[in-house]
This record gives sequence, C-alpha cells and structure tokens, in this order.
Amino acid sequence: MNSVGLYVSLLLAGQAPSPAVAPPGMGIPDRADEKPRQIREVGIEEKLEAEIPSNLVFRDDTGKDVTLGDVLGVGQPTILTFNYSDCPMLCSVQLNFFAEALAAMRWDLGKQYRVVTVSLDPNETPSRAHRTRAKYLKTYGRPLPEGVSGWTFLVGQEAAVRTLADTVGFQYTRNESTGEYLHAAALIIVNEQRKVARYLTGIKPSPETLRLSLVEASEGRYTSAIDRALLYCFHYDPEEGSYALVASNIMRLGGAATVILLLTILGRAVLRRSGSHQPRKASPERSKLA
Repeated sequence: MNSVGLYVSLLLAGQAPSPAVAPPGMGIPDRADEKPRQIREVGIEEKLEAEIPSNLVFRDDTGKDVTLGDVLGVGQPTILTFNYSDCPMLCSVQLNFFAEALAAMRWDLGKQYRVVTVSLDPNETPSRAHRTRAKYLKTYGRPLPEGVSGWTFLVGQEAAVRTLADTVGFQYTRNESTGEYLHAAALIIVNEQRKVARYLTGIKPSPETLRLSLVEASEGRYTSAIDRALLYCFHYDPEEGSYALVASNIMRLGGAATVILLLTILGRAVLRRSGSHQPRKASPERSKLA
C-alpha cells in the first residue's frame, strides 16, 4: 500500500502519526490545522433522517439487477457499509471486525436485521463481490435463515454509487495515481422507511452498540422490555461512537422501581390487615349450642 493510503487508513482508525513523523512524500502542513487535500475530501457528513432513493439500480453478488428499494426498507433495519473487494487494507480490517461483532451479537443476521455492502469500485464484478461475501460470511460463522440473503453485496455504476454516498453523507475520493479509494470506516444504520437512523464510525464496533442501534432503528418491532430499559439508561455518544450510561435516567428508573416496590409492600400490608379484621363465621356446633 502506498504512503498516502497507509496514512489515511491509520488516520481514519485513530492511529495516524503526528505531522512531525508523517510518511515520506506526504509533506508537513504549514499550519497544524491544515490537512492534505485528499484527507479533506474523506469523511462523514451526518444526514440523519435522510431518505435513501429506492430507484437506484445495482447488481447483487449473483449478477441480478436490483434496486435499493429491493434490499432496503423491507421490514427490517439495515446496516449499510461502503467498501470494495480490492481495498488494500482498511476494508478488510473493518469488515473482519464487523463480521466478528455480528457473530457475537444476540440478534440473527437475516432474521431481525440485514446488511448491505456497496462497492466503491464501479469496475468490481458480481463474481468478485460474491467471493468477498463468502469470505465474511465464513467469519460470521452462523447459519442464515433459509432463502434469505442476509448480507447483500452490491456493485454498480459510479453515478449510482456516488448518488447513494452523497445522500447519506459518505465522502470518499479516488487516488488517480494508484487507483485506490480513500474512505472512512463507518456503518450507517437505516430504518424500515429507508431513512438514516444512526452513524457508527471506527473499525471495531461493539456487538452491544450495534444491537442497540438496530433496536432504535426497528422502532419497537423487536424491542423487549429489557431493551427499552437499556435505551432509557443509555444514550448514544457520537464522539465515542457508542452508547453511554445516563446517570439521571438510572436515578429516575431506580426511583420508579423504589416507588413500585414500596407500593407493592404497602398493598400487601393493607390486604393482610383488612383480612385480619373481617368477622369470623360461627361454626355449626356453636350455632346449635346458642
């Protein structure tokens, strides 16, 4: 991988060297807040509630023509990713960690949610995408529901890929000298109405963060009482890319639980007292003697 691609990949993973030790050929900016042009063109512009167009046409990894309406908003929340099979480093690292996180998650791929990966490379073929899909499904290691794709890999023309990326705020660029695509590592959670619900950045998502994001996007369809309590006690921290505890909500929840417990105890006490003051019925023998 060339020095530019390596530097960008490290930067997006949060491990880039400081400008003082920048790789050869990168150059050191005149000011600390300046960034190389290619890095400035890469990133995520969050567009929550943005609706993904359903009529964009792609081909899936079997070579079949499909629209985004066929694979998004079909009764399940979806995790959307942008990658490509010949990516020299970042994509394989991201997708490996992603597949491992899916495997560790309590929800089942293809049952409560689905994944759609769109290739950034317009020259990628369905057969190449099919091999890539097989690789990461092997890492996932769990059976898919019968007759369900679960994880769909799409290839398409540059105009379609760019339109989708622009819609959801996924900013990427191509290094003309190497042919590599420079891009961020991000997961985009899409709800059943094909609207963007959440962005998860970084290369190693936690299974619980993934599941809570999908719980939110499912709009109660698969939400248990425990999930509702978790969402009440946690809020999403965009800087950390994960859910953090909310102390005030925990106190409220704890206070509510305390009130319920006290009411239950008082209720039982009242029932016992009312039962003890009820007049006893005379037995038949005592009635005869009287």
